[in-house]
Amino acid sequence: MDNIAQPENFLKEFKALPNWLLWREESRRGRPTKVPYSATGEAGSSTDPNTWSSYADAVAAASRFDGLGFAITDGNVLIDLDGCRNPETGAIEQWAQFIVDFLQCPTEVSPSGTGLHIYVRSKNARSLKRMFNKPGEPKKGIEIYAGGRYSCITFNHLPGTPIEIPEMDLEQFISFVGRGDFDPAERRINDSVKRWDQEENENTKRVCAHPQAPLDLQRWLTAFHVNVLRRKPDGTLLVECPGTHGKYDKGDGHAFLRQMESGALAMGCLHQSCSLYNGNGNHWREFRQIIEGTQFTRDEPNENKNQETPSTAEVPAPAYFSADDFLLEKIPERERLMWDRETNAPLLYRSSINEVFAFRGQGKTIVTLAMVGAVIHGTDFLRYHSSGGLRALLVDGELPLIQLQERVRDFIGESDGRLALISPERMPKGQRFPVLSVLTDQQLFLAQLEVFKPDVIVFDSLTRVFKFDTNDPGAWLVVNDFLLELRFRGYCVLIVHHAGKGGLQRGRSDGDDHLDISIKLSAPERWRAGDGLQFQWDFEKVRHAGNLPGFYASLDSTGLWTIKNGAHEEEVLELLYQGKSIRTVARELEISKSAVHRIKAAAEKKGTRFHEKEDGA
Repeated sequence: MDNIAQPENFLKEFKALPNWLLWREESRRGRPTKVPYSATGEAGSSTDPNTWSSYADAVAAASRFDGLGFAITDGNVLIDLDGCRNPETGAIEQWAQFIVDFLQCPTEVSPSGTGLHIYVRSKNARSLKRMFNKPGEPKKGIEIYAGGRYSCITFNHLPGTPIEIPEMDLEQFISFVGRGDFDPAERRINDSVKRWDQEENENTKRVCAHPQAPLDLQRWLTAFHVNVLRRKPDGTLLVECPGTHGKYDKGDGHAFLRQMESGALAMGCLHQSCSLYNGNGNHWREFRQIIEGTQFTRDEPNENKNQETPSTAEVPAPAYFSADDFLLEKIPERERLMWDRETNAPLLYRSSINEVFAFRGQGKTIVTLAMVGAVIHGTDFLRYHSSGGLRALLVDGELPLIQLQERVRDFIGESDGRLALISPERMPKGQRFPVLSVLTDQQLFLAQLEVFKPDVIVFDSLTRVFKFDTNDPGAWLVVNDFLLELRFRGYCVLIVHHAGKGGLQRGRSDGDDHLDISIKLSAPERWRAGDGLQFQWDFEKVRHAGNLPGFYASLDSTGLWTIKNGAHEEEVLELLYQGKSIRTVARELEISKSAVHRIKAAAEKKGTRFHEKEDGA
């Protein structure tokens, strides 16, 4: 451990304490075990302060061990989530993500990459273990340690979680864990909504605005500033409870709201002491009455008493408009923000939604930052040019502060106030990093946009900024509605997204529907990690059907970009000049025939002529 990378001020509370140990993985009874040591190299113990040292002394000795350790004592608490993270993709299982979101405490990835460590201070914590793996399966579960244990510190901070360690009352959380109820209201809410679906009839449908026009729930929640805590994959919303809620925290996730396909609404709270307690979800009327301050009766369940019913109300103006009049309108053309220098085809428009996606290590963040630099400074980037002078907001949920600073310096530079950043490690006190699949966070974000007024907004990445299940069509509806709202307001949105091992975007394709441009960066054939930044740039979608050809690009150690028609352009052209066929060239270079054909076609377009011989000649 010669170098210990860590975000600024992460676990600074621990660094001030003399509780530090070191550890080395050794075999004990045939099993790998993280054995503690003191900074002097002698045996260490999580319960013997004589074997502990200061942070500085532990770091000085770290090169001789596998990692740092911290003895948990004096109100510090370790919550260890085992077997919850995919070390390849970084994906976190739903039960663990709920705990991370619920606690909102500093969190790091464990040494194995398969678990998470959450740190908190509490006066009423007690050690507890709740495992739910079957015998013979990898370890999976929750372990809470309030003392007598040391934690293997990695400083691998989980983006989106706080830096400072808060003090919390853990009584309720520990009771959840003791019951094995990792998402406290999950099972009971599922049962309630299922019953509501089964019992739905004409009477229950009357809780909608009216049968012909069901309430637009999302707009209603926004209009009345209802605090939505979380959206479940099935579409059920967990909301802040406006009822009495007894002694419990109104934001503990026990109040639920769900709109059925017919428009019927179910609402209830699972605390028996709450005025809205009803496991069957029959309290929508009372919930709406509290939120709106209106009165409903059983004869008039949908409207205010003085409001006309749909049958007698004045017919509103039609939503349709004349196509002939429309064709005569002078609609301003969309402003081009970046375009291809050779074909003049637009790459980025104002009022657009765009995406760059790639597998890990293919440069999607670097490419996006370089594009932002071009629209700010009016410079060229690869094949593209911008007039510059634009303002940009970068919402980055992934990079540690030090790496974010390095990349902004290298690929954007000073902006004269035209670039603003949002990072989970630099949130104002009392604010969390926005979760833009949550309606209340969306409204706050829109209000902040009115202050800075950017032209371009970058979300890096989709899953870190929006935090939703990309396989859930209902969650995509909320995300896409928000992206469309940004487009309607005139913003150019640039989304950074991850590709899976198959090369396609992770999750469903619902996110493609509203995209203007979708750029895919993929590794050149024969490329291996460590070969430097190289990628094939292709377009998966071009809404305006402009002439935007793909290409190969690389970045050298001096910061110089190179553009070619393919990763092996020189080798391919040399063999083609020798008269070899596309098939032969592809076989000799161990690349695809389509890659050879693309390079040949580009050269022929510029006037080059090849004299192909027969194979074997």
